[in-house]
Amino acid sequence: MYPKCSVDGCDVRGYSTWSLLDNFEWERGYTMRFGLYYVDYADDLKRYAKDSAKWFKKFLERREQSTPTLDMYKSIKKWWSALQMI
Repeated sequence: MYPKCSVDGCDVRGYSTWSLLDNFEWERGYTMRFGLYYVDYADDLKRYAKDSAKWFKKFLERREQSTPTLDMYKSIKKWWSALQMI
C-alpha cells in the first residue's frame, strides 16, 4: 500500500492494523489470517513476522518525532467526510 501512496503523492500520517497476531475469526475460524505475525497452530504456536510486520516496523521508525500541532488538526478538519468516501 505505501509504495502506491508514495507514487500518488498521498500524505500518510498513520497506519492501523487489524491484529498483532493471526487469530480466530468468528465467520471464518482460523482460515483467515489478518495479523502482522503468522501463528503456526500446528507447531506450538510459533510466531513468524510477515512482510507487513517488517514494513510496519520501518514505518514506525521513520515517522516524525514531533507533537501534533493545532495547524495539523486544522488541515484535516474534514476527516469524517474523507472516511465516508472510502
